[in-house]
Amino acid sequence: WAGRDEDEDVTLPPCPKCSPEPWRPTVGARVVPTLDPARSASYVEGQRLERAWFSGIPGVVIDRSDSHGLCFYVEHSNGGRTWWDVEELAPAPEGADR
Repeated sequence: WAGRDEDEDVTLPPCPKCSPEPWRPTVGARVVPTLDPARSASYVEGQRLERAWFSGIPGVVIDRSDSHGLCFYVEHSNGGRTWWDVEELAPAPEGADR
């Protein structure tokens, strides 16, 4: 950087090995959860049943938490609500319920 003016705009080429930021839902996003049995093993029995019941049912993110890792509270199209890890959520396809 020797010889460059401090105010000179420097644009670096994109890194070919860098991937774009992973998708992250926001409150209000329409999502579809996919149950990850390995993750569910860490939940108490009642929560494991809840998560199995709502897996694959589209819904809307109504809250988020990062106190023990990033997770999202989803209200599903059938009225149920449960928490999901970020890796278990995908954007809902167009036309999905809710």
